[in-house]
Amino acid sequence: MSTSFNVDVLIVGGGPTGMFAAMELARYGIKSVRVIDSKETTCTQPRGLVIHARSLELLSHHNGLTEALFHHGTLVRGIKMRNEEGNEIGGVFFEDANMNTKFSHICAIAQTESEMVLHQYLGSHYGINVEFNTDFVSMETSDDCVTTIVKDKVTGETTAITSRFLIACDGGRSAVRHALKVPFEGYAVTAVIMNIDIHVTSASEEEYFHDDEGLIIMGDKGVMGIIPCERNTGRKRIIAFTSLIPPADNQPIPVTIEDVQKVLDERAPFLKAKVHDPVWMTHFWSQQRKVPLSGYRPHPRVFLAGDAAHVHLPVGGWGMNTGFQDVANLSWKLSLHLRHLPNRPLVTDLLLSTYAAERSPVGDNLEAMTGRPATLITLPIPKFVTTAVRTAVLPTLLRFPIFKGLMLNNLAMMGISYAKSDIHMKGQKGWAIEFLEMVMPPAVAPGSRAPDGDITDEATETQSRIYDAILSQSRSFVVLLFTDTNEDVEAWAGAIDELKTMPPNLGVDLHVIATKAFTPSRSVKVWVDTYKKVAKLYGYGESRSGVAVIRPDQYLSGLLAVNQQREAVKYFKDLIGCE
Repeated sequence: MSTSFNVDVLIVGGGPTGMFAAMELARYGIKSVRVIDSKETTCTQPRGLVIHARSLELLSHHNGLTEALFHHGTLVRGIKMRNEEGNEIGGVFFEDANMNTKFSHICAIAQTESEMVLHQYLGSHYGINVEFNTDFVSMETSDDCVTTIVKDKVTGETTAITSRFLIACDGGRSAVRHALKVPFEGYAVTAVIMNIDIHVTSASEEEYFHDDEGLIIMGDKGVMGIIPCERNTGRKRIIAFTSLIPPADNQPIPVTIEDVQKVLDERAPFLKAKVHDPVWMTHFWSQQRKVPLSGYRPHPRVFLAGDAAHVHLPVGGWGMNTGFQDVANLSWKLSLHLRHLPNRPLVTDLLLSTYAAERSPVGDNLEAMTGRPATLITLPIPKFVTTAVRTAVLPTLLRFPIFKGLMLNNLAMMGISYAKSDIHMKGQKGWAIEFLEMVMPPAVAPGSRAPDGDITDEATETQSRIYDAILSQSRSFVVLLFTDTNEDVEAWAGAIDELKTMPPNLGVDLHVIATKAFTPSRSVKVWVDTYKKVAKLYGYGESRSGVAVIRPDQYLSGLLAVNQQREAVKYFKDLIGCE
């Protein structure tokens, strides 16, 4: 048995989560990464379909990646809901949700195409290739490394890979999770879903089918969703709850094109639709399972992410997206440790432990949100109740912008917050404000996603957005200083210079957001926010200046007063374990 060279990070699992983990680590400068996968090649079945707005923001860190995904998919800006007669119940469209992002849509792209794009991008931009046909065999952990035995399925040769860290992204049947005996708690879902990728033609196509709109049909026969998969081809994803029960032996339940046609005819006769040229047809049922908090990091040098940590029904299209966001949360912390603090175990405990603390509650919430619809579907609910919900309750709720906004922000995963995390700063607030915030939490607070908005480059007078111009370009913490005075710029630039003198040199990027152009005495980028629209998004009103400290994954570390430079310096010192 030969012994491989050492790597910083071994990623087990070369699906979307694993490939994105490698991309994020490489973007932060960690290119000593290997990715192994037991499959022969990228995904051959179009399982996952939806990439939500929050994930698109994270993917856009990598120049040209979202554009490549858009080229192979279609942008869906909202969903229309209709009853079985074709009458409109209501609709929800992302541009109406006030999400403060340029991605007011989802990207509908079959997993066959999305994995192909990610695989090509990972190789061409970062020089990392997924090692397919490579089985995980076993692993041994120690205080300073992880030794993993892998097997080449073609040659039969086994190899030992020694890595500083291991990230398990190897799916719901994770071999790494089994090897470490991590509990995978939950239950089997009794609902069976018809999940179909197929071409559809309709006599009413122009009225009901649009490449930028999804369709949900709700009637006495059941609920069915139809989402476009490609532009101008008629290819759709049909998802329908059925009355079937998962077999005891867990064997596949056959599905035919006639079965699909019958469901369409029964639940949406108004479409007058015909199905043809199926791409993929399956009956799907799931386990609602998740590792406990400790399972996200079962060993100091091992992390679980994506389906290896949580599996659920494909309600909302959140599965692949949650995997993306798991590794986005982990990668900046892991890279900070590897680049600057490899020999400081204190930081391993302080910073890396927050991965589990922040992501496990997201997994808990995901399990609850996806499990409830399945439970409701299987309950013997009286017909008059479902009719009332469909004809009265839902249409009434959809008339309220606040309901639609909450619904869409949750769907797009923009409302995820790490408010209870231990790595946030506290601002200066009076007791009255603190009491009010206990009763009514603010929209923007430490732990929430940093809002996006329009800003103008004072040097070129060209308009951009905070994410495009600042956050997506940065590989470090970002300090947004909302001020019009040179004194504030001097004070904050001095504080950041102090951080640069400490080992390690912690990267912090300072940007000024001003109401008018001015030239500070320091070499600091100034952006103009004439009417304080962006400042208001961050909670700073007409007469207030302030400071937003933003993590590399675009979540707020703190909202401070302009005179709190010392608090910021202390925060960063504590974060990196510096005396």
